[in-house]
Amino acid sequence: MMCYNMAEYLPGSQYGSRSANTLKLKGLKADESYSVQNIEDRNKPGTTYKGDYLMNIGIAWPVKGANKGQILLVNPKGK
Repeated sequence: MMCYNMAEYLPGSQYGSRSANTLKLKGLKADESYSVQNIEDRNKPGTTYKGDYLMNIGIAWPVKGANKGQILLVNPKGK
């Protein structure tokens, strides 16, 4: 998955829905475990989350700064 920031706003300067800081995924299996890993850190183990957590609570937005991006690998555990 690719995450990209087009701009960066000062805290409190934008309506909340424009500056969401949580990434929620869709289409995962709620009971299955998934590894989430930055593509640049392939030699390090990813962080494991349940599908239910990723879809309902989410993870912190992984990109900081304007015009910056990051690729995350999301894979079912054991695959």
